[in-house]
Amino acid sequence: MDKRKIGGLVRLSLDKAKGEVEISDTRGRGAYSEIAVEKIHPDPEQPRKEFSDESLRSMAETIKQVGVLIPLTVEHDPASGGYKIITGERRYRAAKIAGLEKVPCVVREIDNERRLLHQLIENLQKEDLNPPFEKAKGIQLLMHRFNYTQRDVARALGKKESTISEDLSVLKSPEDVQQKLLRAEVPKRTAVLIAAEKDPKKQRELAERVVKQEVTSEDIRREKRKNSLNPFVYESEDGRFTVTVEFRKTKVTMKVLLGALGEAYKSVKRSSQRGWWGEDREENYESHFNENP
Repeated sequence: MDKRKIGGLVRLSLDKAKGEVEISDTRGRGAYSEIAVEKIHPDPEQPRKEFSDESLRSMAETIKQVGVLIPLTVEHDPASGGYKIITGERRYRAAKIAGLEKVPCVVREIDNERRLLHQLIENLQKEDLNPPFEKAKGIQLLMHRFNYTQRDVARALGKKESTISEDLSVLKSPEDVQQKLLRAEVPKRTAVLIAAEKDPKKQRELAERVVKQEVTSEDIRREKRKNSLNPFVYESEDGRFTVTVEFRKTKVTMKVLLGALGEAYKSVKRSSQRGWWGEDREENYESHFNENP
């Protein structure tokens, strides 16, 4: 092992047999090793499965300019004689694209449970997860495997609990709908709106329309608002007029209906006082309303 000190700040330990260069910051910032890329491999149990090609190419260009700034976290893998990635697979993939022969790594020895917890937390803190299903499944795994509550997840990720609940809601869609939206890279807000539909058939229809770009998330919201209205319709016996009152609640009591009609009547009366209606017409409406409460 060849050890050298550079500038009083950094100490290098070279192990040619292992192909490693361990770098220690004498200012107390920890140590990491420069490990050959060919000796590193991803963890097959890594929760994150999808990596955007565009994102990797962009990171690779940055790495070509400034290198890998944040070391990967790896562990010794006796089976391969190399190292298995704990965190930093995206940096590893981008470094390979950039053509790097070695990358900085922090070598740790942790058990399987702690490794998975590290990977989940790191992945879920990223905003570029394949939206939104990979993130939701990661949260779900964190809750089931480590008995986290939604509040625990929110604290770990620095998010609001309502945000975590919304993230999880996309899993209410059938698996085939999730896969369709995943392939189309549909954003979270649209996936949440589709998952809010209780009828799987309706979810599939909406997903198909979204993928074909026939509707946007705003179109879906507009349709939901329209369909959520519960109308009361009154048509006069002589067919001269129709009165329609729409409610956003699915069940409306007689008291609520009469209250709405009374509010409408008061609004009409106020408008008549501003000269929009003739006095005789106002008297007729008031008489009719009083006789038919």
